[in-house]
Amino acid sequence: MTRPAISATVITLNEVDKVKGCLDSVAWADDVLVLDSGSVDGTVELARSLGARVVHQEWLGYGRQKNRAAELAANDWVLNLDADERVTPALRDALLGAAFDVPGYSVVRRSDFLGRWHRPVHRPSVERLVRVYDRRVAAFTEAAVHEKVVSDAGAFVDLEGVLDHYGFRGVDDLVLRLNRYSSLLAAERPGAPSLLRMVSRPAARLAWGLLRHRGALDGRRGWAYVGLWAAHDLLVEVKRFERSLGPAGTARLPEEAGHR
Repeated sequence: MTRPAISATVITLNEVDKVKGCLDSVAWADDVLVLDSGSVDGTVELARSLGARVVHQEWLGYGRQKNRAAELAANDWVLNLDADERVTPALRDALLGAAFDVPGYSVVRRSDFLGRWHRPVHRPSVERLVRVYDRRVAAFTEAAVHEKVVSDAGAFVDLEGVLDHYGFRGVDDLVLRLNRYSSLLAAERPGAPSLLRMVSRPAARLAWGLLRHRGALDGRRGWAYVGLWAAHDLLVEVKRFERSLGPAGTARLPEEAGHR
């Protein structure tokens, strides 16, 4: 049976240092679409020089942006990537040999942190994400962050091979991203958190990341990575608390606070 044509879609914003590796890894795809939201660093020009179709789209949010890219793809089967991800040869071969008789496929993603692959902080051993799907029966949720592909047409099937993820340019970049993610999640969750939740969420992240998911075995890198994600969880709850206070929770000048 002839396999269906596949479109690779990538959303970008100022990814000139990463997009080449991503696009090179999907050069075998039948169609490559880059949906850019306003890059000014040469990302658009580089992507076009590598043969990708480039379309401009103002930022809609992670899930909606990815769904828009799928809408513009030339084919129904979509391989969705971030610019900091790379399809390995083994994953490519597994995909090209797939049956395409399900709504989509999940892949293992391994992420780099400080020069090594690290254990995921969300899952016991591996991180699996649905990145290959039939847009006719599946789509991304429209969550502000941590979007995922869902479908009512059946279960997703695991695909062999690995997706490599070079998500952070360093600790500073990771901290900035976690701060941004925490703001998006806080905005999605109205209401003030309880003191118990404010304490338990980061504590649970530490316990699960270091013990249940064995991050402690990764030494300093493991402790650092899990600790930063625990700080992210605390930030979400603190920002929810701040939002619940309204104007009373905004920063005051020393004079307003009674201090000279």
